[in-house]
Amino acid sequence: MTIDVSFYSPKGGTGKTTLAMHFAMYLKSKDYTVEFVDLDPQASARKFIEPEMTYSNHVTRHPKSDFRVIDFPPSATLSHKPLGFTFLISEPSLLGVEGAIEIMKSHELKKYCVITNKYDKRRSDHVAIHKQVVDAAKSLNSSASHCIFVSNISNFSAVERSTNRRKTLFNLDDKSAKSIFNFKKAKDELSETFDFVLLGLKK
Repeated sequence: MTIDVSFYSPKGGTGKTTLAMHFAMYLKSKDYTVEFVDLDPQASARKFIEPEMTYSNHVTRHPKSDFRVIDFPPSATLSHKPLGFTFLISEPSLLGVEGAIEIMKSHELKKYCVITNKYDKRRSDHVAIHKQVVDAAKSLNSSASHCIFVSNISNFSAVERSTNRRKTLFNLDDKSAKSIFNFKKAKDELSETFDFVLLGLKK
């Protein structure tokens, strides 16, 4: 049975598509079969994904892969219903966190995690905004809509540098990896988050 994983964001520019591509490649590195569904009209993921795994721009009724990673359009509204487990991607800004909390309040996400992307723990405003997300997740959890964890990604610049090579941290060659500052730290940070999600999905 195929497991659906949606990447969802209240606004554009949060790094949602980049994280979706990394999660898909992470799954492939674990020897799972993966279909990447790109619902973004820009189709920016295509050049990264198509050589590596099944790529589609629509949701099929009978998927055959182990996992289906679905990248929703930027500024997705609740008219776009996420499927399966959801990564709700936010950013450490007032607009970003307000949008994420509104989606959480809707209880449309049945089981999900919240990722605050481009996070800098040295900035007090980022710390305060992340705390808002954590508090909201705790207070809004219910049997109908459950957030399994809230996390942040602080090494996003290394993640972005890998995509400049039309690769991700999980399929980058050794030479290119050595040229990326904080490569191991960024890959370990993503792996820790993805490992936790995968463990929950397999239960």
